[in-house]
Amino acid sequence: MAENTQPTYVVTATNADGSAYQDRLSSALGTTASATVHGSQDLADRQAAADQAGVTLNIHQA
Repeated sequence: MAENTQPTYVVTATNADGSAYQDRLSSALGTTASATVHGSQDLADRQAAADQAGVTLNIHQA
């Protein structure tokens, strides 16, 4: 099995007003929405989607 050499990021999002973004699932669970992102292209795709939705991503390399 080949080792994953792409960076991994943990991503959360905030609304334009600074409040934590919550999707339907995270809201039901009482937590913030988050995702694990694998590689630069996946991160770029998610950043583009966040820009379109008007939310700010908070990105931390894992």
